[in-house]
Amino acid sequence: MPVHLNVSLFSQSIYISKITPNGAAARNGQIQIGDKILTVNGADVTRATHEDIVSRLTAPAPSVALTLYREQLVRKGSTNADGEI
Repeated sequence: MPVHLNVSLFSQSIYISKITPNGAAARNGQIQIGDKILTVNGADVTRATHEDIVSRLTAPAPSVALTLYREQLVRKGSTNADGEI
């Protein structure tokens, strides 16, 4: 699953910074640049180092399960289907 990671200097969080075209992550379509990685295969990585996360992502395994966090911006004056902001 070739993705590139970026460490935030402000929060020590790890974010997806690049997705390799035609790689597993790109074909899956659910991962986006800017997503924050929370878990890898069920292990909390919110305080892990870049090297630890890369090691977990590249470990031999038939699949990788990620929990990601994505900020969603809301335009001023926009509402959802329920009329809420």
